[in-house]
Formats: sequence, C-alpha cells, structure tokens
Amino acid sequence: MSTPTPSPGATQAPGVASREDVLREFAQVGPRSSGTGKPDTAYGTKYGPLGGGRGSAREPDEGTRQGWTSYTKSVQDMINEYYGWSDQQKGVLRAKLALIDKNALRATDDQIAQMWGSYVQQSANNLAANVHLTPWDILAKDITTRGGDASLAGTKTQKTTDTSLTSRVDADALFTSAAQQLLGRDPTKQESAAFHNMLNAQEKANPTVATTTTTTDEEGNVVSQSRTSTGGLGAGGAQLLAKQKAEENPEYGAYQAATTYYNAMMQVIQRGY
Repeated sequence: MSTPTPSPGATQAPGVASREDVLREFAQVGPRSSGTGKPDTAYGTKYGPLGGGRGSAREPDEGTRQGWTSYTKSVQDMINEYYGWSDQQKGVLRAKLALIDKNALRATDDQIAQMWGSYVQQSANNLAANVHLTPWDILAKDITTRGGDASLAGTKTQKTTDTSLTSRVDADALFTSAAQQLLGRDPTKQESAAFHNMLNAQEKANPTVATTTTTTDEEGNVVSQSRTSTGGLGAGGAQLLAKQKAEENPEYGAYQAATTYYNAMMQVIQRGY
C-alpha cells in the first residue's frame, strides 16, 4: 500500500496519509519478515525511524501538515548505503564509534561498515517490536552507557608528597660532629635523642612535593614525561639544624670564648712577641 507524495508547500489532499495515519498503519502491519525471524526492513512497511534522507520517509512540517511518503528499504540496502557516504559522513560515524571504543580510530573502512551494519540490524530488530529507534539513536544510547573518551590525547599533571625521615644513627653522626666542633665534646644520649626528634619533626613539616607531567597521544601512548621536585629537607638543611641545636647549649658561648682566647695566645707564642 502506498500513498502519493504531495508537492512541496501543498496542503494535505484527500487520500494523502497524515502522520497519525502512517504511524497507525505501521503499528498494525509492522516490518516485513521473510521467515528468518528478523525483519526485512530497517524502516518498517510504511514508516521507519531512519527518515530525513532524500527519498526516505520524513516527518512533515507540523505547520503545514504536509503528507508522508510511504517508504521501505531492506536492511542490506541500508547497510550498503555506508559505501556511498562521503569521507566526512564516514568520519562522523567513526568518531561516534570511537566514543565507545577508541580502537575505532584505527579500524579499517570495512570494519566500520560492519559496525554500522550491526546498528542497522538492531534498529530493524527494535522495529519488529514496534520500538522506533534509528541506528543513530541506538549508537547514542551506547555512547551514553558505555562511552569513554574519543581521544586520549592531552597532558596530565600528578602531584605526590614524599617524606624522608633521617634514621637515629645518621642523626647521631650529624649532631656528634656539630657538638665536637662547637662544644668541644661528644653529645650526651639525651642531647642526641632530642636532636633526632627535632630533625624528624622538621622533615615531616617540609615534605618533598613531586610533580609529574605526562603528555599522551590520541591512543594513550606516552609522548613525553617530566618530573620536578620541590621542598624537602636535604643534607645541608640537616647539618644547619645540627649546628643551631648545638649553639643553643649554654656551653657554646663559654667554649667559643675559651677557644678564641686560646687561639690568640697560641698565635702570640708562635710569633714570639
């Protein structure tokens, strides 16, 4: 059964199917089947959801209530339409498929055609159940539920915080050296323990912040990577803390004065006057 197509701009003539008539007839008849269990058309007998193209069924302008064109196309014909698309049209499909699986970016043309065919068949299967979904509708739903990034290209920055604590043995060595030079003696166990606690507290308060910058291409392959570190308490800082801790001792002033006097006296003796 077919209805004539009115000329553009014409009012609906008697006998021309309205939108409601077409949908009602499609709902009653449904898509054809050749006994394979799958519908033979991607559109249905009267109207299918894959409208909009030249010669295909399309929704009339609601203002003019223009009539509808009865149109039927087989699943295979609809699949084969892919090979007549422009490179731009094929690129749109490839980009949408890549939103689900980035491997689509490097798939062959035949592989993309097979994916298109799968969506056409799904549309036909939906029509068999009187569900009006185009291949593009189904693809959009897949993108929403299973989609990822079309391209993995970009630059990402990651920051990590590291805290390195000096051991008791290393702290004792640092403070013993400072005490011998500034106090003229070895530190007591209590003094060494106090310095170790103070040193670790400063190291915790000044962690090392490492920033890693990674650049990847559209397939996620690492193109470049750099790492910078800031902060932290190095060997020089630990030695300075040991010196400052020793200078806090009341003995420091007396020892330095005695040492200064002793050194001056030795110079006089060496000069002979």
